[in-house]
Amino acid sequence: RRRMMDMLEFLNEFQLEAGEKLDIMASQLLRLERDATNPAPVREMFLAAHTIKGGAAMLRLTDVEGLAHAVEDLLSTFRDNVRTLEPATADLLFQSIDQLRGLVGAASADSVGAEPDPAIERFAARLRGAPVSVEPTPEPPPSGTRRALVVDDSATVRELHRMILEDAGYDVLTCEDGQAARQ
Repeated sequence: RRRMMDMLEFLNEFQLEAGEKLDIMASQLLRLERDATNPAPVREMFLAAHTIKGGAAMLRLTDVEGLAHAVEDLLSTFRDNVRTLEPATADLLFQSIDQLRGLVGAASADSVGAEPDPAIERFAARLRGAPVSVEPTPEPPPSGTRRALVVDDSATVRELHRMILEDAGYDVLTCEDGQAARQ
């Protein structure tokens, strides 16, 4: 009984820390998208993924550990200057953060030592084979044209932001997810 209480306590601490690390990863990925030449965001994301991977390994949360390891491997290619961030890979990293957040949040005593989920393994494999090619940068709008893209899964949030931006003089497009935004 005491051992189960300790495990649940460790699991709770891991979930709190992993949530903080995932927040760091998301904010640093946004930072990296703005300046792909700055090594600091990659370093911060790598350390956060490494911490999550280590905690998951200690608790034997196989899906979290495997996915965090795949993220860490991908980030090491940026750290080692093997590649730079392109939009498709940024999307995969954002999806990874979302996947990890869901896995961490759902972790329970039943998750400890569980067999890896094939869907998570396939997703991790996608990270390892993430596209390397650099997509061409779209032409900027003509001088003086102010455009904004609002992406959110909530129709209410999209509409609110659209109205605010249009009132500020922007030409606004809205989408409900990243996939639609890229089209």
